[in-house]
Amino acid sequence: MKLSNEQHARAVGMLEAGVYQAVVARDFGVHRSTISRLQSKFRETNTVLTVHVPYDHVSPRYVRIGLYV
Repeated sequence: MKLSNEQHARAVGMLEAGVYQAVVARDFGVHRSTISRLQSKFRETNTVLTVHVPYDHVSPRYVRIGLYV
Protein backbone atom coordinates (compact mmCIF):
# COMPACT_ATOMS: atom_id res chain seq x y z
CA MET A 1 0.00 0.00 0.00
CA LYS A 2 1.37 3.38 -0.99
CA LEU A 3 0.98 6.19 1.54
CA SER A 4 -0.52 9.50 0.48
CA ASN A 5 1.21 12.79 1.23
CA GLU A 6 -1.25 13.34 4.08
CA GLN A 7 -0.42 9.94 5.54
CA HIS A 8 3.32 10.71 5.21
CA ALA A 9 2.79 13.91 7.20
CA ARG A 10 0.74 12.11 9.86
CA ALA A 11 3.32 9.32 10.16
CA VAL A 12 6.18 11.80 10.59
CA GLY A 13 4.14 13.67 13.19
CA MET A 14 3.63 10.44 15.11
CA LEU A 15 7.36 9.65 14.92
CA GLU A 16 8.28 13.15 16.08
CA ALA A 17 5.87 12.69 19.00
CA GLY A 18 7.84 9.60 20.04
CA VAL A 19 5.66 6.79 18.71
CA TYR A 20 7.68 3.70 17.79
CA GLN A 21 8.21 2.92 14.08
CA ALA A 22 6.57 -0.48 14.52
CA VAL A 23 3.42 1.11 15.96
CA VAL A 24 3.24 3.70 13.17
CA ALA A 25 3.75 0.96 10.56
CA ARG A 26 0.98 -1.16 12.06
CA ASP A 27 -1.42 1.82 12.17
CA PHE A 28 -0.85 2.54 8.47
CA GLY A 29 -0.68 -1.09 7.38
CA VAL A 30 2.86 -0.90 5.97
CA HIS A 31 6.16 -2.59 6.78
CA ARG A 32 8.37 -1.00 9.42
CA SER A 33 11.09 -0.46 6.81
CA THR A 34 8.70 1.84 4.90
CA ILE A 35 8.35 4.02 7.99
CA SER A 36 12.10 3.86 8.58
CA ARG A 37 12.79 5.15 5.04
CA LEU A 38 10.20 7.88 5.51
CA GLN A 39 11.82 8.97 8.77
CA SER A 40 15.29 8.96 7.17
CA LYS A 41 14.03 11.04 4.25
CA PHE A 42 12.49 13.53 6.66
CA ARG A 43 15.70 13.82 8.70
CA GLU A 44 17.79 14.40 5.55
CA THR A 45 15.50 16.85 3.75
CA ASN A 46 13.18 18.19 6.47
CA THR A 47 10.28 17.45 4.14
CA VAL A 48 8.00 14.52 3.44
CA LEU A 49 5.88 15.82 0.60
CA THR A 50 6.95 15.53 -3.02
CA VAL A 51 4.71 17.09 -5.63
CA HIS A 52 5.15 16.39 -9.32
CA VAL A 53 4.94 19.60 -11.36
CA PRO A 54 5.17 19.05 -15.13
CA TYR A 55 7.56 21.55 -16.68
CA ASP A 56 7.08 20.46 -20.27
CA HIS A 57 6.36 17.30 -22.20
CA VAL A 58 9.98 16.19 -22.27
CA SER A 59 11.42 16.68 -18.79
CA PRO A 60 9.29 16.67 -15.65
CA ARG A 61 10.49 18.73 -12.69
CA TYR A 62 9.84 18.03 -9.06
CA VAL A 63 9.12 20.54 -6.32
CA ARG A 64 9.50 19.71 -2.66
CA ILE A 65 7.16 21.22 -0.14
CA GLY A 66 8.53 21.70 3.36
CA LEU A 67 6.56 20.38 6.31
CA TYR A 68 7.16 21.63 9.80
CA VAL A 69 5.42 19.42 12.31
